[in-house]
Amino acid sequence: MSLCTRSVSYGHFTVHLQKVPVPSCYSIRLLEVGFTDFILDDDDTVRACVRMFLELDFLEKFHINYDVSFQWHAFVECFENKIV
Repeated sequence: MSLCTRSVSYGHFTVHLQKVPVPSCYSIRLLEVGFTDFILDDDDTVRACVRMFLELDFLEKFHINYDVSFQWHAFVECFENKIV
């Protein structure tokens, strides 16, 4: 089932995403110069984006709720492909 299909039931999708822990920046090689998200599926891309926000301390600096961060990243991931 694709990310956009699941976005219809957004609350359930967010719960689905949050059941699997956000990977460390080292496990997804986020800090490497050659990092690419092409190898990540939609769910892992959302988790990688959340990890980036955590590493940059955006959630604290801008008072972003953790759940809202997941929802926003999922929304962007879902609809970015339709724009192109």
